[in-house]
Amino acid sequence: MIKKLLSILILIQAFTPLAGQGLNNFTLAEIPDSLLSNSNVIIRDQHEAQIIDEAFNYEYKISQTVTILNATGKSYAYQRLNYDANTKVTLCQATIYNKHGKVVKKIRGNDVKDYSHWDGFSVALDDRYKLIDASYGEYPYTITFEMGTKSKGYYNLRSWFPLKSSKVAIVSASMTIESPHENAFRDYPYLVENIEKAQTPQKAFYKASVSNVKPRAGFESYFPTIKQVPHIRFVANEFKYDGHHGSFKNWREYSDWNSKLQEGRDILSDELKAKIDQSVPSDADDETKARILYDWLQSNTRYVSIQLGIGGMQTMSAEEVASNGYSDCKGLTNLMKSMLKHTGVKSHYAIIGAGADADDFDPDIPMDYFNHVFLCLPNQGDTIWLECTSQTTPFGYLGYFTSDRWAVLTESDNHPLVRTKAYSSKDNTKNLHAIVYLNSNGDAAVKTNLAFQGTLTENFSDIELLPSDELNKKLHRYFDLNHFDLNSKKFSYKKDIIPQIEIDLDLKAKGLSSTSGKRMFITLNTIDKTPNRAKGISSSRTYDIIQKYAYSVSDTIIYHLPENYALESVPKTIEKNYDFGNFKAETIYDENKHQITYTKSLTVLKSRIPASNAKTWIDFWKSISKYDRKKVVLVQKI
Repeated sequence: MIKKLLSILILIQAFTPLAGQGLNNFTLAEIPDSLLSNSNVIIRDQHEAQIIDEAFNYEYKISQTVTILNATGKSYAYQRLNYDANTKVTLCQATIYNKHGKVVKKIRGNDVKDYSHWDGFSVALDDRYKLIDASYGEYPYTITFEMGTKSKGYYNLRSWFPLKSSKVAIVSASMTIESPHENAFRDYPYLVENIEKAQTPQKAFYKASVSNVKPRAGFESYFPTIKQVPHIRFVANEFKYDGHHGSFKNWREYSDWNSKLQEGRDILSDELKAKIDQSVPSDADDETKARILYDWLQSNTRYVSIQLGIGGMQTMSAEEVASNGYSDCKGLTNLMKSMLKHTGVKSHYAIIGAGADADDFDPDIPMDYFNHVFLCLPNQGDTIWLECTSQTTPFGYLGYFTSDRWAVLTESDNHPLVRTKAYSSKDNTKNLHAIVYLNSNGDAAVKTNLAFQGTLTENFSDIELLPSDELNKKLHRYFDLNHFDLNSKKFSYKKDIIPQIEIDLDLKAKGLSSTSGKRMFITLNTIDKTPNRAKGISSSRTYDIIQKYAYSVSDTIIYHLPENYALESVPKTIEKNYDFGNFKAETIYDENKHQITYTKSLTVLKSRIPASNAKTWIDFWKSISKYDRKKVVLVQKI
């Protein structure tokens, strides 16, 4: 009992300001050599606290002492504290100490800058932040930061990431949570073992800590950074956001909360209903109706961001969006959903974590991973996903932004958690066919056909919108040719669930080959080399390699050789086949036509390569890049 009471007292006192500590604490002599070595920054002490009560009030505090050893660690001299209309800043200050531990500056009041969190495109936004600039010109120096906020209600609890960057060491860091009872939240620790819990009749106390954490040299590519650092996810079982009570106990309750937020916002004006009735045949199938309405949506609305209070979670009414002609992802999706409903087509508002880096989703941990909304159309089992914020995205196409990940559906009779479409190597393709007429001075006339499909169209998805000169610049950036003049170009863009783009080019390239004495050297693929995805990757690694996307590449380049040169040598055929992909390249000389045909086929599969097999994966990518750069050797005829 005595031990338990002592533990409770320690947890209650866990958050203490650091400003009054002695000067000797801020010299490098106090830091172990094992932490100083290979570090740019030392986090001496970092204590964070979250306090929640039965009325869903929320308080956050952080007190941090950080020593910056050199200019590379300067980013740690800046601290930003976010707030909004529902959140009050209670404390935001810092003190700078020189290498001797002497105070050189105190940052208080007006020294702390205040900025709008405007992102460049939001039309309604109440997010702001306080910014402390504690940078100092003489290294090393130490800063103490003290910051805090109070909020009426909360949606998320802060997850804890004591270590966020490479070459940063930690002497001591902790997170404490004070809650009304032990079931107020759930914790999901990862690589954190030192956790204490205690309880009184009125409150529950939680403390997690780490100490003497050595700096990391860096993070391994092709594996989520979040799974390479110690952290704890905290999830409120129940929350209150702008007066709206909700739950993260399971996906169903979270889905139902979102459904309730959107209730009554699907009303359309009589005028819009009449337009829909005139445009959409009543006997058309669901997909046809959706295509007609999606085309109208793209032609008559545009995207803006709205992040104002509950407006960051709740849609505008469909009638208001249609009248204004603009809204955010929630409003545009809701308008599309409402129009489909009017034609008798059922669809689901879908919540998702969009973007290339949204890879921290755990379906077994219901919490907020989300930053985007779009629409799910069941379509009798042949599901169609509709991105409603873009005026150019093809009907039913997801792309890198939202494909192959979890989404939460509202108003779903089945489990609300579903997986979006994953594109295969047959969906995502690039085919190059080029004919090169090479002359004896190394210049060449080149006719090229490029055909992209699926996600590989995204480099040129703006092809219809770009002015001719901008498109020319983009083509020059795309090709590996040192210098070329574009004689003519034409393109076609088939916008569909699997989009296709085809580009035909007629160009004149200079210096396509090089000469030395009597010999001419032709690099096999001077037009569109495959990049070495393994460049800079070490075969000695801790974590597996994750190939997130599948695609295939097929290149054929035909070289018509100068008549006054004869073939001396061509590279040998190469072929490699593995579970994660396959590659074949060969170069064939046709003596009758006096031409060389270079062909390459590459298939990359979505896969997870064990760390122990990293060398094989690295060699695979190196061999592709190396073969593209191999040379055909010609010799002048006598």
